[in-house]
Amino acid sequence: MVRHLNLLDPSKIWTWDPASRKPYRGYPKKQLPMWHRYRVELYPHVPGLGIGCGILDKYGYELEFPSTFRQSRRDGKARGIVKVLYGGQS
Repeated sequence: MVRHLNLLDPSKIWTWDPASRKPYRGYPKKQLPMWHRYRVELYPHVPGLGIGCGILDKYGYELEFPSTFRQSRRDGKARGIVKVLYGGQS
């Protein structure tokens, strides 16, 4: 997947390797190259393939989306996700 993304992007910044993170002014954590270039932090989600996103739970297991966003990276505490719908109820 990374190879395909980098073939499409002239900046070749698509990686989730923790070693590629670098400091960014005003942010407490180091940021991925995609943040430095595009100010986004995207993580792949391919249901059923068991592809994680590089974020580990407190036991060292790699999380899949949306589990990744149900905990704080800072301290591992649980947090919620809000789904915003436009145009009424579903």
